[in-house]
Amino acid sequence: MMAINLGFSRFFPCNLSLFVRHESRSCFKNSPRKRIGVKKTPYSPHKVSLINEIRSIFNANRCLAVYHYSSMSTREWDQVRYQLDSKDVKVKIFPVRIARKALEDTSYTNIRSLFHGATAIAYSNTDEALPELLKVTRKEPKLLLLGGVLDNELLTPFSLKDVAGLPDVTVLHQQLLGILQSSAVSLSCVIGAPAGKLSFLLNSHVTEQ
Repeated sequence: MMAINLGFSRFFPCNLSLFVRHESRSCFKNSPRKRIGVKKTPYSPHKVSLINEIRSIFNANRCLAVYHYSSMSTREWDQVRYQLDSKDVKVKIFPVRIARKALEDTSYTNIRSLFHGATAIAYSNTDEALPELLKVTRKEPKLLLLGGVLDNELLTPFSLKDVAGLPDVTVLHQQLLGILQSSAVSLSCVIGAPAGKLSFLLNSHVTEQ
């Protein structure tokens, strides 16, 4: 600083070192400061409503399936919705981040990993929903089954297809009743066999006398 003052003292009689120090302080003073501890804004009322709707859908329906869709037109979606609606199955699309947030800290938290990219939820509360759902969506190659929930049980796509292939509940009840009735008849025959033999022997003995 002394050299500067000596070299330019005849042109700038003032002390340049004071000027330099003043400018350096003003630069630091005007530099933007980093904001620390900024809180995240809460969810908007619309997003809160979506979160509550998703939770309500999972809690109120026995059968739910998560699908990945790709490049489906409005006409294709309308056709799928119309076919599923006739089978008492609804389809809805929610933002992925909202769906993952809605299922956080719930009994369905493990299914959150399925919500990536373009995903849709198909749901119903009827016994026949799952077979009909798979039958309709199988015809649409742009829909890929990722997994689902049946009676609060998380299932893979293969498990859902296996369950859908089972007979109707009414048919299962009839088959079980038939098995029980046939078992009862067989048991009655086994129990009654010794008594029948004893009666035959007694009758033969009386006849001989």
